[in-house]
Amino acid sequence: MIKNFSQTLYQILDVGQPFSHSLLQALSNPLPEDLCVFRRGWPAAVLERRRQVARALVQLAEDSPDLYFRDVFLLCLDDADEIVRAAAIDGLSDDESYDFLEHLLVMVVQESSLPVRCQVILALGKFLYRIETTDLLSTYREQLVSVLLDIYHDAQAPLEARRRALESVAYAADSELVEAAIAQAYGTPDSKMRASAVHAMGHHMAACWQPHIERELVSPDAEMRYEAAHACGELADEVLLPQLVPLLEDDDHEVVREAIWALGEIGGQEARRLLQRCLRHQDEDIRTAAEEALHILDFYADPGQVLF
Repeated sequence: MIKNFSQTLYQILDVGQPFSHSLLQALSNPLPEDLCVFRRGWPAAVLERRRQVARALVQLAEDSPDLYFRDVFLLCLDDADEIVRAAAIDGLSDDESYDFLEHLLVMVVQESSLPVRCQVILALGKFLYRIETTDLLSTYREQLVSVLLDIYHDAQAPLEARRRALESVAYAADSELVEAAIAQAYGTPDSKMRASAVHAMGHHMAACWQPHIERELVSPDAEMRYEAAHACGELADEVLLPQLVPLLEDDDHEVVREAIWALGEIGGQEARRLLQRCLRHQDEDIRTAAEEALHILDFYADPGQVLF
């Protein structure tokens, strides 16, 4: 017996039915009339089943790129539950549409959950990056910069939201207002905000930040060394290689891994030699990081090859 969409959706959402991952494929690229059925049926499902379905769809989309759950994820952005909304944003991480951007611009103002709001802010940063590096959605640039700067400068906003806003708006490379915000954040006494400022320096990629990044590579604070290493990778300047070498022996494994990642981004023969040395490290996670960085380095050297 062939089930229609309504019957399949009922079986997917009914907690009295065993959860079936195979049935979720019916939610891929739904017809307009099926999407209307989903819009009516979804809010009535119990919370745990909605969460279960939303998380499963994210994983299924990652495992099976031929499946297309965009329309469902867009509807889930308006779900009453923050976990479902967060999953929807994850599921739309590669979406470059006006619809998704417009949803985000509403959510960044109305979102009540701090973790989800921060997720929205970072997603807006991805859009700003795309605008800076492509011809897509350029009419939104000023609005995005304004929204993100407003969040950063809002003293009443949670620190986490302000940090993510600074990191996201930093992609606007030729903005004096953005440059001033990064400088202001770096000058604050709050160590978390200063770490975000160094992170933002990497996104901004202006030469004026390089002395500050180099200074933080030897910071006593592991988080600052981590962010400085990440910024080096974004700047991708071989001049920074000698300063990264000591971090390959850092006491903090996350710092070591980030320095290794940066070497892969910078590339060149010296970076390759250092990464090959890391392949002999006693710790498996360090060896794995070096292998991944070498794949990236090889890809940049020959973009025509298949990565991994």
